[in-house]
Amino acid sequence: PGRERFAAETSNASVVAGAMQQHVGIAAVQEGGSVTVGNLAFNDAARDSLAAAHIVPALVRAMERHEADAGVQDAAAFALHNLACSLAIASEIESEGGRRALETAMLKHPDVAQGGEASAALDILSYVTSGLEQEHAAE
Repeated sequence: PGRERFAAETSNASVVAGAMQQHVGIAAVQEGGSVTVGNLAFNDAARDSLAAAHIVPALVRAMERHEADAGVQDAAAFALHNLACSLAIASEIESEGGRRALETAMLKHPDVAQGGEASAALDILSYVTSGLEQEHAAE
C-alpha cells in the first residue's frame, strides 16, 4: 500500500502541476490546483514530488497573474505554506518571488492576511533567509 500511495501522489503532483502550467489564465484552475497542492503537500513524499514537478513557479505565477482574485491568493498561500515546511522548497519559494507574491496578497486581500497561511509562510521564508544570510556571513 505504501508504494501505491507514493505512486499515486507522484502522479497527482504531475497532473496538477501540468494543469496549472497549461491553464495559467484560468483562475478557477489556479485556485483548485492550489488547494490540491496544499492538501498534497501535507505529505513529505508528495511535497518533494510537487517540487520536482515545478509547482513553486506555477503557484507564484498564479498569484501574480490573478492578483485581484482573493480565492487564488488564499489557496496559493495555503499551498506555499505547506510546501515551505521543507526548507529546501522554502528556499525555492524565496528565489521564485514567493515572498513578494505573499506580501502583495496580504496587502490587497484582508481575508488572506487574516487567514494565517500567508503570514506563516512568510515566517518560514524569513527563517530560511536569515539562515542563508548567516551561512554566507560565515564563509
